Amino acid sequence: MFDLSPDGVMIVDLDSERPLAFNPAAARLLGFSGDDFGRLRVREHEANPAPMDTIRGIARVLAEGRVEFETRYRTQQGGQRDVQVLAQTIEFAGRPALYWIVRDITDRKRAASELRESATLAERANRARSEFLANMSHEIRTPMTAILGLTYLLQKTELGSVQRDHAQKIDSAARTLLAILDDLLDYSKLEAGRIAIEQQPFVLREVLDDIAVVFAPSIRDKGMGFNIAIAPTLPTALIGDPARLRQILLNLVGNAIKFSERGRVDVMVSGQRADNGDIDLQLAVRDTGIGIDSETLKRIFEPFYQAETSSTRRFGGTGLGLPITQWLINLMGGTLEIDTTPGVGSEFRVRLCLPEATATAVATLPAPAAVPTTSARLGGLSVLLVEDNPINRHVAREILVGEGAEVDIACDGHEAIDRLRSAPGAYDIVLMDIQMPRMDGFEATREIRETLALRELPVIAMTANVSPEDRAHSRDAGMNDHLAKPIDVQTLVATVLRHARPGAAALAAAPAPRAGADAEPPVLALEQALARLAGHRALYAQMARMFAQEQGESVRQLHDALAQGDRTEAGRAAHTLKGVAATLGAEALSTIAAQLERALKRGVEAEELQRMSERLAEAVAQASVALERAAEQLSPAADEAVPMAEFNRAAFDSHLDALVLALVDSNMAALDHYAELRALASKPLIGPLRAVEDALGRLDFRTALDACRRVEAALDTLAEVTGDLE
Repeated sequence: MFDLSPDGVMIVDLDSERPLAFNPAAARLLGFSGDDFGRLRVREHEANPAPMDTIRGIARVLAEGRVEFETRYRTQQGGQRDVQVLAQTIEFAGRPALYWIVRDITDRKRAASELRESATLAERANRARSEFLANMSHEIRTPMTAILGLTYLLQKTELGSVQRDHAQKIDSAARTLLAILDDLLDYSKLEAGRIAIEQQPFVLREVLDDIAVVFAPSIRDKGMGFNIAIAPTLPTALIGDPARLRQILLNLVGNAIKFSERGRVDVMVSGQRADNGDIDLQLAVRDTGIGIDSETLKRIFEPFYQAETSSTRRFGGTGLGLPITQWLINLMGGTLEIDTTPGVGSEFRVRLCLPEATATAVATLPAPAAVPTTSARLGGLSVLLVEDNPINRHVAREILVGEGAEVDIACDGHEAIDRLRSAPGAYDIVLMDIQMPRMDGFEATREIRETLALRELPVIAMTANVSPEDRAHSRDAGMNDHLAKPIDVQTLVATVLRHARPGAAALAAAPAPRAGADAEPPVLALEQALARLAGHRALYAQMARMFAQEQGESVRQLHDALAQGDRTEAGRAAHTLKGVAATLGAEALSTIAAQLERALKRGVEAEELQRMSERLAEAVAQASVALERAAEQLSPAADEAVPMAEFNRAAFDSHLDALVLALVDSNMAALDHYAELRALASKPLIGPLRAVEDALGRLDFRTALDACRRVEAALDTLAEVTGDLE
């Protein structure tokens, strides 16, 4: 066995380190004759002039009894071989020795090196491709902004029917090109592992409403039926990635409409609570389209695959929609199933497990902007538009002016800073491009926040950079929102209205209060908070009560994080508290929470953090008292009721129906409907209504809906008793 082994085997004398015996493979491995090989010490085979691998190996084998290591040996002809050495102590002819096995691993090492090099080259190629696509996306989006913007403006002028048809087709073709570009960009990022799934609170109904709005024209043009049904038992808000969920639904619903010539498309959303408390969400998209045959079904998730070349000509597309959809669902930990019958239709079912958003998280969500239907939807707003591209600058200005806004122009960040420094109260909102000469949008926004101290002035990014990383950079720079180019007019108007209102410029111009400043922020700015919620008094009252009930838990989490030295978690808690307080108008609390958040980021000493957290606790207590009072002012007294003689059954029924419909749709308007209903209630209905109010206070719409049924029963009983309510 010794002589027949393919590996080199030696028995090495411990004192001289020379072989006492060796097999032919040992000499052959290094190209030596037997005599020459036997005269060399084992350390002399090592290619390194300082043979530390062998020296360390011998020392270790003497200490441990057995070792394995890799090194490089030189051949008699001047070459080198990578070897793996296995050594252990033995007795040979009555004396201590080493059993020394040498295996040639040169080919294996070379193959591994080539594999690593190939992987590096592939990674570099993928990165270069992703960067190229991202750059091309930016370069294409910039002129596309001009094309779509000018087409929009053109369609607002007096056009003949043929001209209008041409303009609409230009708009449609440009948007199709953008969709193809987005598919290519998304697939490249998914393939490179550069897309992360975000976790943030969102309102499920808003995502579904977006889908309905996007596809309404296509459905109308095809004369198809379309319905979105959402189970009333689902919670209002969940935790997840609303943008990616929207993308999944856009792909599935878009395919359903595209591959259906007639009939209908239905979107059904249901779910149930899992054992861990999360929501097992199920979304089904059913169509009456062409269906999918068994052979196509096997390959439908392959990138760039389409059923046949004729489908490419007939229906268009890149063949990336479903692969992207499945990839996103997998990233979200979900599943996708398909039932399909050729010539009958298909049903795609998505299952996702998402946590329910807490009431505090729901309170931090921005209220949807109400977009007026008039032509001057931005009337009275003063806008600073910062854009270096002259065509895009012209297009954006014309759109904004056409919507009634007063617009000033800055060609780069420096000009924007100069304008704001000279007239800090002149603007209600800033629309900021990102890539500009001299000073880019990120740097300009940091200057606005830090140097000019305009921390309340809304700054919206308008950029062709559309990745999640780009959005994160916008947030980190202090921007309030991120609009992707080409700018959609409806999205632009809704975003501006969500963040600004006429006359807000004077408030934005006031620098944020500094520690020790004479002007202290108020404990509660009720009027400003109500204006921020578009005057929804009932919604504000419910949010105020929720905060007063839950604030203790938020403060406890913050204190626990500080006690454990977890600055990241403490900063997260302070950030949440800051946002909720600002939404509710608790300005003193929001200011102190913001100061604590900044102190945590700067690495302030623990003693100072403790003092700041004590100030925060005092501010929370003061805000809670003020918010409780405000909630009482904005809500009817517990026993306040309409006299029976004045009770209006028809009006009460009408408002109760509106409340039930809002609850079925999980619509936050239910809070306002309840306030109107409560004001009409007679005394016998106060008790049943209190159960509705308690459920709404927790945003538990399902329980509130059940309580409404009891109100209806109480109403019928009351009618029977009095006999005069009909």
